Amino acid sequence: MMMREQRTLSRVLRFHGIGLHSGRIAGIKLLPVLRPNYGIWLRRVDIPHALPIEASWRNVVAAPLCTVLGDWDAIRRKNERQASQSPCEMLDAAIAKRANTVWTVEHLLAALHAVQLENLIVEVDGCEIPILDGSSSLFLQALVQNLRDIPFPSLSAGPVENKDFCPGPQERAKLRVQRSLKVQGRSGQWAELSPPPLAAQRELQIELVIDFSPPADSGSGTAAPAFEDSEQPFHAAQQHILVRDAHHVFAEELSAARTFCLESQLRGLWKQGLARGGSRRNALVFSQKRDDESGAVQLTLERHQAARFADEMVRHKALDVMGDLRLAGGILAATYRASQPSHALNLALVEKVFESGANYAVV
Repeated sequence: MMMREQRTLSRVLRFHGIGLHSGRIAGIKLLPVLRPNYGIWLRRVDIPHALPIEASWRNVVAAPLCTVLGDWDAIRRKNERQASQSPCEMLDAAIAKRANTVWTVEHLLAALHAVQLENLIVEVDGCEIPILDGSSSLFLQALVQNLRDIPFPSLSAGPVENKDFCPGPQERAKLRVQRSLKVQGRSGQWAELSPPPLAAQRELQIELVIDFSPPADSGSGTAAPAFEDSEQPFHAAQQHILVRDAHHVFAEELSAARTFCLESQLRGLWKQGLARGGSRRNALVFSQKRDDESGAVQLTLERHQAARFADEMVRHKALDVMGDLRLAGGILAATYRASQPSHALNLALVEKVFESGANYAVV
């Protein structure tokens, strides 16, 4: 009989902290699942009888600067009236427990994807995954110390945590992209997935280009995303990264990169009712400045903040990609490339993978 190990946790893990967008304190509990092909499921324990939510592209409710998952009722409401519902209204419904949704799942999912954890229940006491320090580092540190690999046959006969919360076995495994797939945004942004290199058939490679320069005719202040970097006074508005074997190097190269924002964006975010829990402790804030001589745009980090990498912005974008790609439902092997990526673009790309069975293979 062929033996294949699947990965879960060796014990329960707990995290507690403020939500980036809700501004509310939330706690999460990661529960091991000793069963094959279970997947990653989230359940809000603060809502009585809340349905569990699979960490899947099928359950994405929205992507307003973060990734939001919801149950079938939240998906139905999205399909019926999302055009008339603002991010603030969606978030308020989640806070008030009128909507069974979980916000800002991407940093936790990135860490789970990196360690290739396959079977887990995430109990959420609140509407949002805690932002912690704005990166995946604290999640990852706890995960790597408490992993458990179980051979497939013993999993089949093993116990399951929370037996009342069990969706039943499903066909899951590591997935390899077989065809080149591409999605584009309205302003020229794009993202694509293609098969991994022949020499690295089980690896995920990520290549990104970002540019947070304001338009040439807009002056020095404009609403656009931005990122963070080292202790130098100025940082490039244009950044590029190529990450080979992202699962393997995630801990060293990506996990500590923190979320970010442009100073010129803050009022807009607050007006939308977002970033209520943002602070210098969990996010980097940049200002845009144009060099009078060269015309090049540089980013200045807010006082009292220091970056962990000279290109922390693009590294965090790659971290987000890792989290969003985990919503494919398995560990992904592919080459991902993008210019100006976003959560919405990433999720549209994952959905495109499953438009045809010829787009991927189980490995």
